[in-house]
Amino acid sequence: MGDILSKLKMVSEKMGVIETAHTIEEQIDLISEALDKTPTSTNIAEALDDLSEVAKAIGINYSIALRFSDGSVEYYLDSGDAIGAINADSAPKVEAYIGLYVQGVQSGQFVDCYNLAKVMIPNQLYNIGNNAFDNCPNLTEIIIDRPENSISGAPWGATNATITWTGRPVPDSENHDDDTII
Repeated sequence: MGDILSKLKMVSEKMGVIETAHTIEEQIDLISEALDKTPTSTNIAEALDDLSEVAKAIGINYSIALRFSDGSVEYYLDSGDAIGAINADSAPKVEAYIGLYVQGVQSGQFVDCYNLAKVMIPNQLYNIGNNAFDNCPNLTEIIIDRPENSISGAPWGATNATITWTGRPVPDSENHDDDTII
């Protein structure tokens, strides 16, 4: 338990959170408050990386950030909650940023997410299942931080989406022992 709290405090320091707590729950609350203060698009990826580190420290290999059309950002450590937020009637034009340590998106994961407009996929993600984005009519952009065609099966059911490969090299050793597929 002390090791997890120490890791959380290290992540907090990296994020500029000066205050520290005595319990894991309190430290996570402090980190969450810090993440809520960085809702600009340029900070979302950094904040999500930090959230991913927190999640990993407590044994969770899933994280996602959602930016809504009003500019607000919400962070999730549970895919079911994130999908629910994307599908909420009040959430048009949602951008999804998938976090570190998520190594795959399973087939049908985002099926019928009508409000999903954009997906940002990190370099560590190596697998996207067939039809992962089936029936997402407003999904027009998928940006993948990997070399072109390094994940097979594009467009994974996203028939209206343009796929942009940023070309960042794939890590030398993709260790799939700890795979987390959302």
